[in-house]
Amino acid sequence: MNSLDPVANALNSWLPESDALKLIHELQVHQIELELQISELLLANKEDKDFADQYTELYDFSKAGYFSFSAEGKLVDLDNPTSKEFSNNTLVLKNKHFVFFVSKDVKPAFDKFYQETFESLAEEIFDVSVLTNQKVPRYTQLNCIKTENGERCLVTIIDITGFKKLSDPKENPFS
Repeated sequence: MNSLDPVANALNSWLPESDALKLIHELQVHQIELELQISELLLANKEDKDFADQYTELYDFSKAGYFSFSAEGKLVDLDNPTSKEFSNNTLVLKNKHFVFFVSKDVKPAFDKFYQETFESLAEEIFDVSVLTNQKVPRYTQLNCIKTENGERCLVTIIDITGFKKLSDPKENPFS
């Protein structure tokens, strides 16, 4: 070792050179192992991001919407298409009561359905008219189930306006 090397001088002052070389070798091996682990983590992170992007795209293309609301009835999570149906700003919707979007004539029935959802262990289904950000009533079907911890309800919302129009003789040209 070069006697001008401060690291070597420091190591030699309390550690024999052969032990210092062993220690340096072990540190280099450990550094290589860490670099390999970092590479593996970066690859796994990329795979996770690709997987998340794939499912985000799938859910964003879906005709069904997905959201959850709390036991208090406040919106907790929403997918992008659902949030765009109700507002142009997802942040505005978070913590807003879902009943705000339910048409007035069915609010009592919705309140009963909502209460039953949180009392039940089974999936509950409810057809309800909601007002979207276009201020046009949409007929929807809500499929709801309470989470295991009972803190939230997971909801799939499907627009059934077309089906309602077909089943209404005044709206259906084929009747």
